[in-house]
Amino acid sequence: MSLVKKIFLVLASIFLIIDLCLIISVNTINETLLNPDFIEIELDGLGFYSIVQGKIIESIGDDRAAGIINRSVTEAWIKQQTHLLLKNTFGYLRSETDTVNITISLGEIKDNLLAESGLPSVVGNAFRDEIDKQFPDTIDLCDYLKLKETGILEQLRMFFGYFKIFSYALVLIVVIIILLIVLVARNLGTISLTLGLSLLFCGILTYGISALAMGLASDQISSIDIPDFLPRDFLMVFLEDTMRPMKNQGFILLVAGGLLMAVFILLKILEGRREVRGEEETEKLLLGEIEGN
Repeated sequence: MSLVKKIFLVLASIFLIIDLCLIISVNTINETLLNPDFIEIELDGLGFYSIVQGKIIESIGDDRAAGIINRSVTEAWIKQQTHLLLKNTFGYLRSETDTVNITISLGEIKDNLLAESGLPSVVGNAFRDEIDKQFPDTIDLCDYLKLKETGILEQLRMFFGYFKIFSYALVLIVVIIILLIVLVARNLGTISLTLGLSLLFCGILTYGISALAMGLASDQISSIDIPDFLPRDFLMVFLEDTMRPMKNQGFILLVAGGLLMAVFILLKILEGRREVRGEEETEKLLLGEIEGN
């Protein structure tokens, strides 16, 4: 193999490693921080819904009213509203829908409050009228938080779009690099060696980065002040869950790289045997010619 080809394969391997590391990072973010299902699972682990319910009850002050709120604003209702908010928000940010619908429905809560109050029908109707004055049937968070005025949702939607294009571009670059390696090497052994070393190095790098990040984060979490409702154990579990896709994909690359290196070694063994057989056959031909002479 010429020196130019060797230099090209080395450079291609470096770019391949960088690209694969970026792909793993992007996939990890997509599967965790940008995934509403992942966020819901982590909120369940934190006990987020009971925390919200507890904060609402604490803000009431009156024990009787707090009891009514406790029976009306249930954890199931909070979980349902959180699910709808996450689904609708991420649906808009991912361009799955063209309109954003981030609303909280209070109709069920108002019905529960009226039922739990135990008031007579006449007084209850007056109570319901008062509730209707104080609380609307729905709360539009876009208007309440002035999200449309700030344009933050549009900016996040644009970021999601660019992030998606970026992830597709990374995959396309990997395909191009691999094709160039195949075209330049034109040898199965060299191809398996180049790709095998690249995958092994990338797997070790990503696995090492995830382990290092866990170690550094553990030291930071143990030393900083955090709110009481945010347990340190939960933060460690959250970080571990966030880094798990990177670890898993790094392990897959290690296995794939190991298999390609095994292919390279097997090819080398077969090539060595062919060379030995070729030498033996050459010796036999020479001996035959000598004996014939």
